[in-house]
Amino acid sequence: MTAEEFTGLPLTTQSQYISEKGKFLLCRKGFRYTCNLFAIEHFFAEVWYNMENDSIVDIIPFDDPQRLDAFLDDLSLEGLL
Repeated sequence: MTAEEFTGLPLTTQSQYISEKGKFLLCRKGFRYTCNLFAIEHFFAEVWYNMENDSIVDIIPFDDPQRLDAFLDDLSLEGLL
């Protein structure tokens, strides 16, 4: 599956796909939201959680490696190579 195909899926299906096929990479916590980064086959996905009501508010798939720049300080590739 590509990031573009993934984008066309409903949010609940995206979430299920990530839980089945995704490799958790890291978690960044903010005041109200948590962003979990996953590697999924040929792309990455940011899963945004609202911590106040414990729900997924958005899933943002991407395959542009430059978007990972924001995560590089927190990212460990151990176990992926």
